[in-house]
Amino acid sequence: MMTVLHRFRRRSPVRGGFTMVELLVVISIIALVIALVLPAYNSITSSILRRKVRATIAALESGCKRFKSENAGGDNNYPPGGAVSLLKCLTGSGMPMAVSGGGFQNFRPGGKVFGPYIDPDTVKIGTLSGSPVFKDAYGNVLAYYVRNAGGGFEGGGDPSISDPMAYCRRTSSAAATVDRLIASPGPNKQYGATAWDANDGDDIVTFVSEE
Repeated sequence: MMTVLHRFRRRSPVRGGFTMVELLVVISIIALVIALVLPAYNSITSSILRRKVRATIAALESGCKRFKSENAGGDNNYPPGGAVSLLKCLTGSGMPMAVSGGGFQNFRPGGKVFGPYIDPDTVKIGTLSGSPVFKDAYGNVLAYYVRNAGGGFEGGGDPSISDPMAYCRRTSSAAATVDRLIASPGPNKQYGATAWDANDGDDIVTFVSEE
């Protein structure tokens, strides 16, 4: 009896793990799942980032309007052009005073403290040439251009826009130039030639109302 059992046990196959074919099948299935899921994940992530950028720009636009409302009748109804100027004005860290020949101060004549017009904790802040500026979810500096009395645009030091006059238009008409805009170059980190052309890159732009 012991001899029979011994022979039976010796003849019973013992599997020590997966075969090479089984491993290849499992790897192929995992690769297929990743190939199907990754594009959807990237699309969702991209959509979330764009919504964050739009929300940030909308908050800055709202802050500009609050700034204008509180400064109605003065020389600086809206913050002057430039990303650094925009942050100083909306966070209350500086008040542009034309009468002082430039520069910033954090109070109005009479000692009234102004701002802030946006909660700094709700927006991303980085630096541009050592100065604090608003940044978007992609890490880009948000450009802020304002048309001046001479027809040109203030925004010096902002991310490079090759032709601000062409970029700062609401439509293709050369005469349809807006007074001010806030813009992000989007995920490719490069501004298109114009802000009004929806087919011109992935820029995210808000034309601040000219009321």
